Amino acid sequence: MDFGDAVEEVINDANANNNIKLKKFGYPDEFVKHGSVSEIEKKYELDAESIARGVEKTFFEVLENIK
Repeated sequence: MDFGDAVEEVINDANANNNIKLKKFGYPDEFVKHGSVSEIEKKYELDAESIARGVEKTFFEVLENIK
């Protein structure tokens, strides 16, 4: 179990009302090809723009479910 899985488990255990939306970001459990940090982050959508898009998308999905 990695750190993200542990955090997810704690949140899910505390989320009895199912009102917490969790979005995980991280590298896949596979060999990551060599490259510059910016290239690798962009490829795996871990650069600032991709993370912001992911958070924004999740935020609006939550809002839609509230309506």
